[in-house]
Amino acid sequence: MKNDIIQGLARVRMLMAQWDDKLDLSSRFSQNQIDILLALKSLEDALSSGTRRIGIQSGDIKASAICKTMSQSTYNRALKGLIENGYLLEVEKSNGRYYLNSDKPISMSPDLAED
Repeated sequence: MKNDIIQGLARVRMLMAQWDDKLDLSSRFSQNQIDILLALKSLEDALSSGTRRIGIQSGDIKASAICKTMSQSTYNRALKGLIENGYLLEVEKSNGRYYLNSDKPISMSPDLAED
């Protein structure tokens, strides 16, 4: 059973590495920034409310399975970098709710058009 789990995890990691190569993420983002982007996208999809931007609370991103082991200071630095570079935007008057900036796509690959 443990070998099956490890084998499955290895497959997932290989797929993630292949997608990272295809999207060219690691050349533009730190691993912590990638983790924040993935966590936010996952939460954003789960909590979507149509066209209205409600954003995701920073604490919910930090508490996600992807980011929960990240130290608070590392999380803050990575989040700040994503905001300063325009990949994340803060919902007005929200006190820490963020969403992905659709005007600044994460994918640089022309064969991976954003929806």
